[in-house]
Amino acid sequence: MSPFATERVLVTGGRRGLGYAFARRFTMLGANVRITSRRTDDLGPVLASLGRSAPGTASALAWDMNARDSTSRLESQLKLDPPTIVVHAAHDFHDHVPVVGLRTEDLARGVSEYVAASHALLRATSRYMMRERHGRIALLSSLAVELAPPGQATYVASKLAVEGLARVLASETHARGVGICIVRPGIVDTENVRERVPDEAQRIYASRSGLGRILRVDEVVDATLPFLDARSDAPRGTIVRVGPLAEETP
Repeated sequence: MSPFATERVLVTGGRRGLGYAFARRFTMLGANVRITSRRTDDLGPVLASLGRSAPGTASALAWDMNARDSTSRLESQLKLDPPTIVVHAAHDFHDHVPVVGLRTEDLARGVSEYVAASHALLRATSRYMMRERHGRIALLSSLAVELAPPGQATYVASKLAVEGLARVLASETHARGVGICIVRPGIVDTENVRERVPDEAQRIYASRSGLGRILRVDEVVDATLPFLDARSDAPRGTIVRVGPLAEETP
């Protein structure tokens, strides 16, 4: 029997890309999965695809990370039916702007919106997990926080800020059975990357990351799942790099 068969899993940003890949894997492993998306009225095909021939179930919750009222509604829903596993994959892609051309107010808004929404999510879900002394959280970050690619100051700053938040939370919750890991994949073959990152930039990024190629989404899922298994030791803010340079650091 799958170790995830009885788990209630929440995957943010599960409409497509890495979020969808995680949601699909969990439904195949028998979990009861909920995904978040800004809109849920058009998610019928996505949910049908997730549930097709899978022993698990799939449903959706509306969540716009940039709208406080949407985050408040999500928090209320999670109190009624809290997850035991969270994969936080949602994140807005910002335009590539050099630091010297980046307006301070745009940087502040981009970072604060992601940090505030992520804090609300982590706070709401970890409270239940601590009460039950059972739970795992994976924060999807990026190897960009180490490579600091040009034009991505807002993205890197927001990811680093939430990584810090997650690591402090891990130190506060570990003794009560909650495990948290931070996943830093290199560039991944997703719709957003194909649509928004030029081919030459993809090649340069893959080379700089030491991968030599773009990662497949299933490789990121494979590297993360062991840390979400309740039978393993709870990760305490563990950083997981995905790719040929993969390593874990406390």
